Amino acid sequence: LSKGSLRSAMLRSGFQCCRQGLLGVIGLSSPSITQMVSGGHYAFASAAAPNQMALIKDLREKSGAPISEVKACLQDNGWDLERAYDALRKKGLAAAAKKAARHAAEGLVGIARDSNAVAVVEINSETDFVARNEVFRSLVGQVARAALTLQPSGTGHQLDLDQLLAARLPSGPSVSDACAQVAAQVRENVRLRRGYVVAGPPASSHVASYLHMEAAPGLGRIASVVLLHTADGAPLNDKSRSGLQDLGSGLAMHAAGMRPLYLDRASVPPEALERERVLLREQAAGSGKPDSVIAKMVEGRLVKFYEEAVLLEQRYLLDDSVKVQAALERLSKQAGQRLQLASFLRVQCGEGLNTTKADFASEVASIVKGS
Repeated sequence: LSKGSLRSAMLRSGFQCCRQGLLGVIGLSSPSITQMVSGGHYAFASAAAPNQMALIKDLREKSGAPISEVKACLQDNGWDLERAYDALRKKGLAAAAKKAARHAAEGLVGIARDSNAVAVVEINSETDFVARNEVFRSLVGQVARAALTLQPSGTGHQLDLDQLLAARLPSGPSVSDACAQVAAQVRENVRLRRGYVVAGPPASSHVASYLHMEAAPGLGRIASVVLLHTADGAPLNDKSRSGLQDLGSGLAMHAAGMRPLYLDRASVPPEALERERVLLREQAAGSGKPDSVIAKMVEGRLVKFYEEAVLLEQRYLLDDSVKVQAALERLSKQAGQRLQLASFLRVQCGEGLNTTKADFASEVASIVKGS
């Protein structure tokens, strides 16, 4: 045999041996990879739709359920991700209101502070190698400082992305041009994903921030910000200002670690609350108890939902003997001034994004094609 023929034979044998194992790993019950031989080369085609494979992966990461259950629930629910997730929850195979803990996208979040305002930006790269590059880090820091010069759009804290891309960096170029320049230097896609500014009146409010997995000053993987103020808009007294230095930092750390979804009960969208009620009602229906009892069970279990999803009702991370609301009330009593948590922000790099990774079949096909 020639060297080329021997190599082709080895690849053909190796692929046949691993084919069944590959099918089992990705959860396919029938042959889904078609092998065609033409002129000593192989082409591979997957019968499973790419978007279905992506849905299996997303639901597997979101729920933590076995891949066989994930695929079955997706099939039973017409490949609707949210309906399949609800079905897994009804079976007790997915934790309620838990988001995926794994995020594949790389990059950094940057924080910049000025007076009583904090800016947070997220810039993504394709690999963590680039995220460790000093040129990339400098870009993130400069964009965060540029964001401080802008005002949020609407009533929230988010900045208009086009406006942020057009903003000028301290070094001169626009954010858009600077991202393009760095992308050319590192030879990767560098993308500004989002930006925020949290600010309040200096006299009556306090803004605190926390950076988790800090890679350098002002740069990390998770950033959180809280805005606290006096209930009546009066200037902070000395005791309040001093106490908020500690409590504000603690609450910012809490928001990063405990991952709240809402500030208070009033912030929970009616549709999200109704969806939770429906799920709890269906879970309790199997108990065989009267509807009146089931209704009370549902309302009782909603308390746990609030304790997990609502910031003010979570156990305070630095003192789990009290809830966040109680910790705030305790400081208000000590300071002689009613203080409130007005809003919070949590930004995790890569949240909701996935990097593209070639599967085994694609890697083998690429190797063979290049031979």
